[in-house]
Amino acid sequence: MVKTLLNPFFIFWIGILLAIALAVGKKEKRAKVLFCLSLAWLFLVSTSLLPDWLMKSLEDRYAVYQPPANDSTAYHILVLGGGHVADPRLPPHAQLSESALARLVEGIRIYRLLPQSKLVLSGYSSTGGTSQAKVLKQTAVSLGVDEQDILLQEKPQNTYQEAKEYTDRYGDHPLVVVTSASHMPRAMKMFAMVGRTAIPAPTNYRIKESEYDRRPWLPSVDNIRNMHAVMIEYVGYWAANWRY
Repeated sequence: MVKTLLNPFFIFWIGILLAIALAVGKKEKRAKVLFCLSLAWLFLVSTSLLPDWLMKSLEDRYAVYQPPANDSTAYHILVLGGGHVADPRLPPHAQLSESALARLVEGIRIYRLLPQSKLVLSGYSSTGGTSQAKVLKQTAVSLGVDEQDILLQEKPQNTYQEAKEYTDRYGDHPLVVVTSASHMPRAMKMFAMVGRTAIPAPTNYRIKESEYDRRPWLPSVDNIRNMHAVMIEYVGYWAANWRY
């Protein structure tokens, strides 16, 4: 519900409908103002200037994690849930969302570089079917990860619960957290709230430097998606102060 309310396109149409309602109610001046504001909002969120700037402000807070050479520390590499659809017609990797698959690939990359590490895969099932953690495990095994090096968290439904369950189960075990770059600031805050330090390993970057040669004034659905993701992250970050 909250994600729907924070959808920039949803906000635009609410503004348009309210403007129509004001016009019908003979409040033409207010209707014109709201209509213009709605169009201005659509321009801001559909061109790249504002969404890219806000997205980079999140993604640039943490650098890509490069494990030190010859590190024999027995890390846990916690891959946070990113969404999946339980569709038995498809192989496990095809059931994962784009962000979940990107997070898993980064987790496996780090796992390969830290030979004493274990993968901790997280994610529940909103329908009561196969959990995302299990789908991640099936994908990881198909990509050559030793099943004995995989641990699961199948109950957490959000980042705070993921941080809390991990801390309750494993305490102060050396930890690397893998999640989308835009989500990493909120993830680090959640781990700090449960008293847990972790090494951030951001991935799934939405803004890549080579894209800045495009024309920023041209509207794009991708820009609206980026703005939606940004709004969810900022609202979630600040809401954590009173929610938990």
